[in-house]
Amino acid sequence: MADVLVGGGLALGLGAGAWFLRRRRLRARTVERLAEPFVEDEEPEQVTRPAGLKTAYGWVAYVALGALGLGLYAFANWPGIFCIALLLIGGVGVSLALTATELRRAVHLETQLTEAIDLIVGGLHAGAGTLDAMETAARESREPLRSHLRDVVGAIRLGERPSAAYEDLYHAIPLESFRLFCFTLAVHEETGGSLAPTLSMVARSVRDNVELRRRINSESMQAQGSVLGILAITYGIGIVTWKTHPERVESFVADDMGIKLLAAAMILQAAGLFWMSRMIKIRY
Repeated sequence: MADVLVGGGLALGLGAGAWFLRRRRLRARTVERLAEPFVEDEEPEQVTRPAGLKTAYGWVAYVALGALGLGLYAFANWPGIFCIALLLIGGVGVSLALTATELRRAVHLETQLTEAIDLIVGGLHAGAGTLDAMETAARESREPLRSHLRDVVGAIRLGERPSAAYEDLYHAIPLESFRLFCFTLAVHEETGGSLAPTLSMVARSVRDNVELRRRINSESMQAQGSVLGILAITYGIGIVTWKTHPERVESFVADDMGIKLLAAAMILQAAGLFWMSRMIKIRY
């Protein structure tokens, strides 16, 4: 009886393990297929136009910050640990500024996308074709979306496959809303059907996404303002103390332990700012 129970338990365990492995393999295959691009090309074409979100010369700020730190260390004889702390907090500040700029551009582009989709839907309801409706939307849209839509329309009129042109648009503006828009157009080119109702639902989804972004930004703005205000007050108190009692501040900074404590405080501030930026980052 015990052998039967052991054998049955072993068979049940092996069966459950095989079922779990098969389900895991199917799930991994499904995720891989969903992550594949629309166009079955060996290598996606590189877009010459800069991305619609990234700041074109954002690296200049990091280079200037690094040059400033090296200059203070090499020519002004500032302590190395203080220069490192200054570079850390400056780098986090530059990263936060660039991220905020990209978020504003993302919201701006998504808002323009909803307006363009409304124009496309209106053209489709009026009896125009998909390409003519997109051309009208490109003509009525504002920059920076206008140039991207014109590129798509021009590429299709020159003979490029529509799915490839839509893929280039998504690579140029790597947002989930644009991925949904491009995927909808690519599927319509393959299967046909009524496009206007589907695009209306896409526009509604993008509007909901923009509204969610704005609500999250408004809710987190108070916490961000409090943190930045505390940092500003800290440096303000330091400047006032230096103006009032310069000999005490200079003796504190001249001491090895004092400069280490100051550098540690700046490093902790940089870590706090980085942690705050990760906590309020939107993931979807």
